[in-house]
Amino acid sequence: MKNWRWKQQNSDDVQVLFEWSERFPDANWALIPTRCLVVDVDVKQGALGQQSIDAAGGLTETFTVMTPSGGSHHYFEFSDNGITSNSIIPGVDIRGNLDG
Repeated sequence: MKNWRWKQQNSDDVQVLFEWSERFPDANWALIPTRCLVVDVDVKQGALGQQSIDAAGGLTETFTVMTPSGGSHHYFEFSDNGITSNSIIPGVDIRGNLDG
C-alpha cells in the first residue's frame, strides 16, 4: 500500500496479519527478510539491474521471485554465522552478519 510505514507498522502475529489481509485485500504485501540476503534486480524506469548482474557474471541459481515490473528478487540463506559467499556473483565477495 502506498505510503505504508512498514518500518513502524509490521507484524509477525498471525492474527494481526489475518486482520490486515481482511482489511486490505488488494494490498501489495512486502516481507521483511530475516536470515537471508535478498538481491533486488531492478529494471523499471530504465534501471539497468539485469545488465549489471550479467556484466558481473550472473547470479547462481537460488529461490527467485519475479516482480510485477519485470525485475526479480533472489534469496540467499544466511548460515548461523552470517553469510560469506564467493559464488552469488562470480568474482564478487558478499559478507554479512546476523547481529547487524
